[in-house]
Amino acid sequence: MIAGFQNFSFFPTYVMSLSTVAYYHLFCVAVSLDIIYALFFIRLTKLKRPQWMKIKLGLSVVAIALSSLAQPTYNFFIGSFKQDRPSFELSRFYVAYTYTGIEIRNNGSATASNVVVTFYFLRHLNTSFTYRSPEWAMTALIPEIKEGDIGILAMPVGRYHLESTFSGTDITDYEAYIVVFCVHEQSEIHANFHLEDFQVLPLPDV
Repeated sequence: MIAGFQNFSFFPTYVMSLSTVAYYHLFCVAVSLDIIYALFFIRLTKLKRPQWMKIKLGLSVVAIALSSLAQPTYNFFIGSFKQDRPSFELSRFYVAYTYTGIEIRNNGSATASNVVVTFYFLRHLNTSFTYRSPEWAMTALIPEIKEGDIGILAMPVGRYHLESTFSGTDITDYEAYIVVFCVHEQSEIHANFHLEDFQVLPLPDV
């Protein structure tokens, strides 16, 4: 049962995007390991224990021992087949007078292509409610972010737009929500960031 559940979780997580031939070979490897595991289990349960052993090992004890060995073996096995994937973190988010700067870092192990970045400015409608109204929303595309690099965007929505749209509104009345998305080898990569506070650059000198 342990081997079966682990095999099931391994295939949807790591190899669903592989070709049919590669999937077939990995499936055969998994079945072979399960057969070896079962034969090894049966063999151990039939071993004759020496007379000097005072503690009699029951079948359940042997099963627990084999299960303990199976988990690190499984972790090593899936680690060798783990695919490289991009991963995103918000490196910097700041609001200037006429634009908003967004910096997205790819801290994964593969290049991310066609990265879609959507951000929202959420406004506090009422202090007694937790709901935030999405007043501004924009989407931009970063063609490529290599592993370890940063993709930079400048959105044409700044402090001037946020504070002049609604009378009596201050920049501190807003929160930000950023959604990052790309497709890598038929797998969807998502990252969401919610900022209650963000960096605000000083107003330009008049």
